Amino acid sequence: MTPKGEDEIKFVFFQKSRLNELAQIRLEDQRQRVDQFSQGGLEMRIYKRILVFIFVAGLLMVQANRLISQEKFSVLTGKVLGIRMRMWLDVESEKDKAIVNFRIGRKTVYTSQRYPYVGEKVKVEYLTQRGVPIAYSVTILEGAKTPQETAPPRSTK
Repeated sequence: MTPKGEDEIKFVFFQKSRLNELAQIRLEDQRQRVDQFSQGGLEMRIYKRILVFIFVAGLLMVQANRLISQEKFSVLTGKVLGIRMRMWLDVESEKDKAIVNFRIGRKTVYTSQRYPYVGEKVKVEYLTQRGVPIAYSVTILEGAKTPQETAPPRSTK
């Protein structure tokens, strides 16, 4: 071999060894990045767990406050004046003859399992929320005449 050929071989060998060193440096750099990422990922998981725990604890505290702040039901006895749109029950109080409009809904419990008729005496258990009395149970005490009995007689021709 000529000295020139040996120089070329040494140069090629040097290039390959240099490329191997660069590849190893890149590989180590990537491993360090992966290690840093995995450590950051662990921290993020811990923060997520803490955040979820705080959120659940907050929800439980809100529910507990709702239960604690609930008052005893107020009771009103009176005569039914009407039901509007199946959302409002109008009752005239026995004590002071004041008309009270109660909010009713699908959670309102009726002891006779029906809406009261106009003129029936009822006992309403309610809570006031945001200034609106909301009826939770309606008990029919004295029945008025049923709608068929109070309907005007039909004219026969």
